Amino acid sequence: MNKIILPKIKKKLIDIKYLDFNSCVENSAIENMIFNNNVENIEFNGCRFKNVSFKNLKDCEFIDVIIENCNLSNSSFIDKGFHRVIFKNCNVMGCSFINCSFNNIIIDKCKGSFANISNCKINNFRIIDSNFKELSFKNNNCKNIEFYNNDFTNSEFINSNLKDVDFSNSIIDGIKIDTNSVSGIIVNDIQALMLISLFGIKVK
Repeated sequence: MNKIILPKIKKKLIDIKYLDFNSCVENSAIENMIFNNNVENIEFNGCRFKNVSFKNLKDCEFIDVIIENCNLSNSSFIDKGFHRVIFKNCNVMGCSFINCSFNNIIIDKCKGSFANISNCKINNFRIIDSNFKELSFKNNNCKNIEFYNNDFTNSEFINSNLKDVDFSNSIIDGIKIDTNSVSGIIVNDIQALMLISLFGIKVK
């Protein structure tokens, strides 16, 4: 596996019970909260989220952040950066990431069905033990991506460089993938037969 740079978070964080919606929240622990109001255009730097639910999270930026047991479903991010971030046991179903930058990201044991990751710059990016059924992964500039033991059933991988990405221990039943994306990926023998049939090739 590629070495991913982990979030740099101080041992002692400020325990906050509400967000004052300033443009930047730094070195804070945000735990056991439900945000019913819009949370928009905030930079979170050096923070830890745990057991937090967002009703409407939009266009926020995350730098050196750990997000654990949180609900971010149906959140939307356009032209934002995620740098040294860990998502663990989170709900990111239906999230949309458009024109975003991902650097040193770990997504571990998350639910991400119907997520959309498009037109993004992605470097040092790992998804493990997660459910990303019907993921839309399009037009991404990718480098150093790792997938391990994920469910990508009925997902789309279009116009994204996935050379040397190992799908062999993930579920890829019913995926849609184009020739630009399929070139150089690693699959097991059963997956190889399925992919061959996608391109109209028959094996005797």
